[in-house]
Amino acid sequence: MSSTFAGFYIAKTGIQNARANLQIIGQNMTNENTVGYTKQSVDSCSIAAGSTDTRYASSSIATGNGVESTRVNQSRSIYLDAQYRTQNAKVGETSVESSALTDIDTTIDENVNDGIQTRLSDLVTQLNTLANSASSGDYSLENVVKNSSSYFATALHDAATQLSTIRSEQTEQFQKDAVTTANGLLKDIASLNEQIKTADMSGSSSLELKDQRNLDLDNLSKYMNIKVTTTSVNVGSDANPVNVDELSVDLISDTGTKTNLVNNDSYNQFSLLKDATTGDVATPITVQLKSSDGTKIYAADGTSSAITSANEDTSINSDLTTGEFGGYLSMLNDNGEYDTPATQSRGIGYYQQALDKLASDFAETMNTANSTDAAGTNKPLFTTTDGTTTTGITAANISISDAWKDATTCYMTSTKQTPTEGSGTTSDSSNILYMIKQLSTSKTYTTADGNASSGTTLFSTSIDSYMSTITNSVLAIQARDITSQNSTASTSLDTIDSGRNSVSSVDINEESINLIKYNQSLSASSRFMTTMDDVLDTIINKMGII
Repeated sequence: MSSTFAGFYIAKTGIQNARANLQIIGQNMTNENTVGYTKQSVDSCSIAAGSTDTRYASSSIATGNGVESTRVNQSRSIYLDAQYRTQNAKVGETSVESSALTDIDTTIDENVNDGIQTRLSDLVTQLNTLANSASSGDYSLENVVKNSSSYFATALHDAATQLSTIRSEQTEQFQKDAVTTANGLLKDIASLNEQIKTADMSGSSSLELKDQRNLDLDNLSKYMNIKVTTTSVNVGSDANPVNVDELSVDLISDTGTKTNLVNNDSYNQFSLLKDATTGDVATPITVQLKSSDGTKIYAADGTSSAITSANEDTSINSDLTTGEFGGYLSMLNDNGEYDTPATQSRGIGYYQQALDKLASDFAETMNTANSTDAAGTNKPLFTTTDGTTTTGITAANISISDAWKDATTCYMTSTKQTPTEGSGTTSDSSNILYMIKQLSTSKTYTTADGNASSGTTLFSTSIDSYMSTITNSVLAIQARDITSQNSTASTSLDTIDSGRNSVSSVDINEESINLIKYNQSLSASSRFMTTMDDVLDTIINKMGII
């Protein structure tokens, strides 16, 4: 049988356990709206009755010794955390891509802006007016065509400039926002690892520190695909073991390659390769991963080596295919069909080169049509802005030729020495009609320079419908696909987050019920102690009195 005073100990442990639970309930209720807070609970167990060697133990009934509050625990699901972070990376990737495509759409969408397509349509209208003029060599009408051509070139310049601006802004956001924030999170996680380990070794509570770390891990997962691993490590002796958890964070590639980002209190840092001459971010964008002290650099296979001039441009781009890092790399580096080999991802570069293709093909068509003889001796209508060449024309440098710009009489050839193909007969306006026909004739565009049939096929359209094809059949479809992916990923993320919240967040109604329950438990244990006091008073002071 247990000792006379054992009941007091049982009552005391009940009071202590109830008080501990009430304190944790108060902590939970106070932090109901605290971002990142994880619901806490007291782990309890019954204290078994003590006994001596069973051979000599008393056969009397033994009671337990009350309840023990073993530790304060957090209500988290490792599985849901991993799911959330994987899905968060997908949301981060599609969000960046969607934002960039929106900027591109704002720049070149002919359904919204009176831009390139409008200017080209006006030019065709003016060419038709010139071709239908009763008098050949009408300089006033040709001057209108000249002005319209200049406006068209300006529209191409503006679009090219805006796309370059989008590229610069995306690069700056990548460097100053994404990379800087991710590096700060990696440093914070390593610091929290050290603080948590120190607290666990000293027996102090580290739950609030773990909440901060989990919040940092969630935020980090927006930028890349990570895997979080905890390992139990004995920091005591064999005779007196003290186990603490050490946390590591790895970057995971599509092929499963692991590259360490955080290992307990050590961490690595991302950077973008700089151009050795200008000091600006190099193109294409190259992401590097270095140790925090700048002595080691990591390769895409997860290996590391001392930094030397031979490996200063080591890239881990292939490991960064998702998250905001993956989104930025896709938009800044990928050129779709213009890549070798061609890729499915069309970034800013694709649309820049597509505009250059329009400018180059348009200039070549108009210059060829303005030849003065069958041998193709041209009086170029369009050159580069410096006027030195009629080749290498892009959207950024296309310009009407200086000779045409300075002409005070008719410069566009009004007749040909031989009939123009498709014009039927030689006439005063055959050359202009040929231009109009070529601008409206559909052909297949490829990534090859000029009109070569080699290269990767882009699409089939005419010059005067080129921009409509780009915006409606290419950009709009890509934007719709990315928006759909982002919506799906966001919905999945919300679903996973709801599941996490059902496990980890504070339910004020549940805590209110627990508050009543443990208040009653405290009252019951207190009443039990009072009863035991009465029993002991009776035993000591009243038993045996006559």
